[in-house]
Amino acid sequence: MRKQWSFVLAFSLGVSSSALIADEIPTKLPTDLKATQEAKKIVLDVGKEAIPKEGEVAPLLEIPRPPADSERFSFSAEYLLWWMKGDKVAPLSTSGTTGILNAPGTNILFGDTSYGGDLRSGARFDMIYWLSREHNLAFEANFLFLETQVDQIGLSSPGAPLLARPFTNATTGSQSALVLSSPTTNAGSFSSRFDSKLWGAEGNLRHNFISGVSMSVDGLFGFRYLGLKESLDITGGSFNPLPGQVISSSTDNFKTTSDFYGGQVGASIELRKDKWFVNALPKLAIGGTQQSVNITGITTSTTGNLSSTAPTGFLAADSNIGQYSKEKFTFVPEMGVNVGYAFRDCVKGYVGYNIIYWSSVSRPGSTIDLNVGNGQPTFSFNSTDLWMQGITLGMEINF
Repeated sequence: MRKQWSFVLAFSLGVSSSALIADEIPTKLPTDLKATQEAKKIVLDVGKEAIPKEGEVAPLLEIPRPPADSERFSFSAEYLLWWMKGDKVAPLSTSGTTGILNAPGTNILFGDTSYGGDLRSGARFDMIYWLSREHNLAFEANFLFLETQVDQIGLSSPGAPLLARPFTNATTGSQSALVLSSPTTNAGSFSSRFDSKLWGAEGNLRHNFISGVSMSVDGLFGFRYLGLKESLDITGGSFNPLPGQVISSSTDNFKTTSDFYGGQVGASIELRKDKWFVNALPKLAIGGTQQSVNITGITTSTTGNLSSTAPTGFLAADSNIGQYSKEKFTFVPEMGVNVGYAFRDCVKGYVGYNIIYWSSVSRPGSTIDLNVGNGQPTFSFNSTDLWMQGITLGMEINF
């Protein structure tokens, strides 16, 4: 009787132990116990290694091998061929019979169009340092710039054709023009120069969420800065060759600066197939833009041997000269898509498209007031938005 109970008890314990062991057996047994213990993350994998052989159970999860210590740095350099939204500038120089805007025969020589929006070259440099062998967390920093773009014009006339600077008479409300050169009186000249420069930087923490043979997803959390600096210089001069020579010249200068500072979130999503890859880089930065405007002017007059200088110009008068600043809540989204090829495990090349939108900036064209007289021109902040977009050619090296 005792033997029968012993057999029943042993059989029950054996069945319970077998069921418990079966529950604890992983779907896919690791071939290297030490490597399995060192791995710290389990990720979904849809690559070739996940395809079971005949007689094997299909694995749902795969434990990746930790990356080699020699692949904790990533450096990329990109050539940018971008253009950005131009700055609309009012008509500043005219010719014709009278030079008055909308009058018959009047031609606009400078202004009434956008400047700073032509294709320009630039560069972006990016560095990533993974803080662990498993590529769980990394620090990322990058810097970009676009070359300074210059739009300028220089005109001179011995008298014919007529050169003029159009404006609106603030007292009467009618269109008028300051004549610089005319066939019967003066020789004159007009010049204008528009400069535009953009640059930026980022610092992010990069956290890996998914890392597989065919896909990886990283989250980005950090800080972003963007800077835009532009200026518009306008000079008009007249020369009367009659006895007692009279020379006069006035210059207006409008400088604007916009600096964005904000927190940023984003992602880096990459899909891989053999040596080819596609990645998407959506980002959103939210913060404030410090906008500043500086308006200055100068007028010089020479009659014979006597000369005088005044700290005002034509469109830069006592009523609007000065330095102005304000801060405005803004947001800066960015989207980048790249297609590339891995030439070696540590070297990749890619081509892509990027677009960045800046919701509020200050630009020179929006600070100009063509009303003259009766306490004008005046200044007011007329912020506008800005976008930049273009083609990216890059090379990435991992070491």
